Amino acid sequence: MPSAAPAESPSERWDVHGLPRAGGKTFLVTGGNAGIGYFVAEQLAGTGATVVLGSRDPGRASAAVASIRSRVPGARVRHVRLDLADLASLKDSAEALGSDRLDAVVHNAGVKFDRPTRQETGDGHEAMFGVNHLGHFALTHWLAPLLTAAPEGRVITTGSFAATSERLDLDDLESTRDYEPERTYGRSKLAQMLFGFELDRRLKAVGSTVRSVVTHPGGALDSLTPSRPPLRVRTPGTRLRGLPAGILLQGKDAGAWSAVRAVLDPSISGGELWAPRHFALRGAPRRRPVRGHLADPEVAARLWSASRDLTGLDPRFGPV
Repeated sequence: MPSAAPAESPSERWDVHGLPRAGGKTFLVTGGNAGIGYFVAEQLAGTGATVVLGSRDPGRASAAVASIRSRVPGARVRHVRLDLADLASLKDSAEALGSDRLDAVVHNAGVKFDRPTRQETGDGHEAMFGVNHLGHFALTHWLAPLLTAAPEGRVITTGSFAATSERLDLDDLESTRDYEPERTYGRSKLAQMLFGFELDRRLKAVGSTVRSVVTHPGGALDSLTPSRPPLRVRTPGTRLRGLPAGILLQGKDAGAWSAVRAVLDPSISGGELWAPRHFALRGAPRRRPVRGHLADPEVAARLWSASRDLTGLDPRFGPV
């Protein structure tokens, strides 16, 4: 992300280790069983909120729930089955929340492949675009009534540095002609970010109380991430090898801070981008400028229309 950023006002100061209480609220974290999503869930659980992990792997989700409970006494945490590669299943996943409202969803789950062969979901979509963008687009459709029922629902979409150097090919969103793993992944993350900003424009247009915020975790490395056995164990050797990178980058526990703040901070408005303070790579989260291709409403609107056609769904919100 660009290094320049709006000046931080006193209301924007934030203690990543002293989060506000959120008892009575319910948050869903997609991909909350591993990586950054796990730490988002663990940190949110410490606020007293009910945290739901969305995961397609019940075994890993159960292990993540057990880990959070072992570290956060009295944690209210559970999981629901969530397979973003299976669009037809997402309505059932939303219903499985068993709640009449949802205070926030963190669209965190994602896949990244380095294999040269293009892969598809069971629905026939290119796998990275299908899971990272289309799955979250469709899930938002089914969650809209629950988010609207909350006093101030939030949709938090996780972006990536990989998006900054890419541009969407609106005539080939699913990389049928020029598939290349890194480029296709970057485009899928760009699609997510454009979705988050376009969702904000649509929410404001209808007077919705729901806010859409885009975040990214900076440079978050496994070697700098603390252990959470049995999910992940960092060996002393891995830790030592990662220390030089710690000058510029951070662990996935710190990578979670931007999303956690976007969920909890009442001063955050829809349409904002939050990322780590230092060069958008590491440190406490701060607001970043939204400009260039990320701020292109025409491309975002065309992506929305294409996503609606590909999924057969159209996330709609309205005033309470």
